[in-house]
Amino acid sequence: MASAPLPLESVHPDTQAVLLLCASFARAGQSDVKPLTLREYNTVASWLGRHNRRPASLLHSGEEPFPDGEPGLPAVDRLRTLLDRGFQLAAALEGWQRLGLWVISRGEDRYPERLRRHLRSSSPPLLYGAGDLARLNLGGLAVVGSRNIDAEGRSFTQRVAARCAEQGVPIVSGGAGGVDRAAVEAALEAGGGAVAVLAERLDRAATARESREPLRDGRLTLLAPYEPDSGFTIGKAMGRNKDIYALADYALVVRFKTGEGGTWTGATEQLGRNKSAPPGVSVFVRAAHNPENGVAELRSRGAVLFQEEEFWRCLISEILALPTKPPVPSIDPTCAQPVSETETSEAALPCASTAADTETCYHRCVPLLLQSFQEEINTKQLPEIAKKLQLLPKQLEDWLKRAVEEGKLTKKKKKGRIVYVVPSAGAEPTLFGGDGDAA
Repeated sequence: MASAPLPLESVHPDTQAVLLLCASFARAGQSDVKPLTLREYNTVASWLGRHNRRPASLLHSGEEPFPDGEPGLPAVDRLRTLLDRGFQLAAALEGWQRLGLWVISRGEDRYPERLRRHLRSSSPPLLYGAGDLARLNLGGLAVVGSRNIDAEGRSFTQRVAARCAEQGVPIVSGGAGGVDRAAVEAALEAGGGAVAVLAERLDRAATARESREPLRDGRLTLLAPYEPDSGFTIGKAMGRNKDIYALADYALVVRFKTGEGGTWTGATEQLGRNKSAPPGVSVFVRAAHNPENGVAELRSRGAVLFQEEEFWRCLISEILALPTKPPVPSIDPTCAQPVSETETSEAALPCASTAADTETCYHRCVPLLLQSFQEEINTKQLPEIAKKLQLLPKQLEDWLKRAVEEGKLTKKKKKGRIVYVVPSAGAEPTLFGGDGDAA
């Protein structure tokens, strides 16, 4: 079920403070003082962390929030003026609530852990959105590409999104025309879920007729790292690309121009992040209908050539291999500074965290698991199988029990032992089934 818009009084105090520091409130009254940039906010967040304070502490009346002349901080007079915009804040929150929008900040528990983990101090201080917040932690496939696509490119994108919906793999994309919109619309039409990260006018997208039903039933979440009424700029479009990748487990570049445009920039930047902070997000590139030199360059930077069977196998193997990847320093929710690495626990095993993660992972993994077990699964083999797949034994047992209830498996006695029987063992599954696209 979709999240309800946040009542004014329930907006987190930390978020109120970050809004005052970073939001422009253009429609709620102009100000001569420029809000903090991401870099500037990070200096404030770091200062708060060093002094064991939260952003909400800046709202206390009668208390001087910052000492004069503090090294590294923006000018104190500017900070004071920004924090003194209570009227503009109240007017903006009231308008967003009427539109059914919510706003969260990096200091909240509800902030997507995927953004913290992948982007660290580059994660947006504020996120505005509509729809179910929980969907931001489900991962999935980021589908990215040019605004200008032909009928073949649109058909390919729609087929990818529809097949992902059938497999329970969410789509993450932007709200621009072309590849972005085709992917989101096809996923929703096929009964799947999607996250659209917008670079402009969240307020209009959230109230558009075609958004109402999927927002209401929780299958669509709209997200923007910019104020809901802000217009388009190339900088905003480029800036939100990193958020699209960070919210996904893997990405598919459908159509691009070599060396130019947002799709190329977003892909090359993500490939750079993968090298500087592995494991990152696996990036697949489609060869068909794309420049050969561009495909070659992306592959030289670490992209994987899109091939259907390999893509499906990698999609599954990455989920199963999550515990073996080196842990990534998380972000202190207060000050946005990397904290020390923690050991991987049982809760960090694939699908062993939240209920939403478990549900998504079940639908992704079980089809391949059934094929890999061929015709029978001996219950005595379960501990060995769980160890090989790096799953908790109880988790594997629960999956198999559910598969029986859904008719994917049959539980029988055979020569005095219990076995799970796959009703029909066919060829290895692919993402699209059949031959699909030659790319």
